[in-house]
Amino acid sequence: RSFRVNPSYDTESTVRRLVRCDLRRRGPLLTFVIEGDGFLYRMCRGIVGTLVQVGEGKIPRDTVRQILDQRDRRFAGMTAPAHGLFLWRVRYDPKNLHPKPRPE
Repeated sequence: RSFRVNPSYDTESTVRRLVRCDLRRRGPLLTFVIEGDGFLYRMCRGIVGTLVQVGEGKIPRDTVRQILDQRDRRFAGMTAPAHGLFLWRVRYDPKNLHPKPRPE
């Protein structure tokens, strides 16, 4: 919830599991690689914006855990702009490719 932008958007759960959050630097270019089991609307942009502000010293690095614990977007950093953001790859677990029947 700490990086959820639209609280009125109905989701069963806001819990997402990140398995990778890497920062790569090549000259002046910074590349953030975020891998997980799913993402909320603008979640990656909120994570990146917050981490950029940590890097700039605008947010103390030891408060990131507190931001996550607050579960409130207002405590996180800025939302990074969308330019340069792209979806690189999608992988599906074969077990989840067939939808479960819904009760009538």
